[in-house]
Amino acid sequence: MTALLFITIAGLVLTLLTFWVLNTSRGEERMQAYREHFAFESASELAINEEGEFYLALDSIKIRQIDNGQFRISWNLSRAKWEQACAEHYLKPDLKYIVLRIGDVNGEQELDMWIKSLAGQYKFKPEFDRIYRTSLGIKQHQLFYPILSSDPFTP
Repeated sequence: MTALLFITIAGLVLTLLTFWVLNTSRGEERMQAYREHFAFESASELAINEEGEFYLALDSIKIRQIDNGQFRISWNLSRAKWEQACAEHYLKPDLKYIVLRIGDVNGEQELDMWIKSLAGQYKFKPEFDRIYRTSLGIKQHQLFYPILSSDPFTP
């Protein structure tokens, strides 16, 4: 009787593990397709760029063109505004929920990147036939709550 119980539990655990692996691999395939489409490089820290010192005011997000048709998104979010936004949506103020969303204004293509920092930069090369927008926000339970948003820009 004990052996039958052990085999049943082991079979159930292996079935659940197989189901979990198959579901997570599908999500990785989707993310890989997004990464290939946007062809990006990323830097999670606010740093000195090629032109010298770059300052960005608190609670702002800025997009600017750099060399070879690439764009740099820079953001600087204050801890107070971050905690206030989390409190407004009744969410846990954990840095692992900060997301930078890049997408076209039609909502056809969007890329969410977990950045885990209040200030940073992201460099990418967009397609030239789209109008893009970016938002910095919170993503929990498959819902996105924007905190900072940029103006739409055309490459």
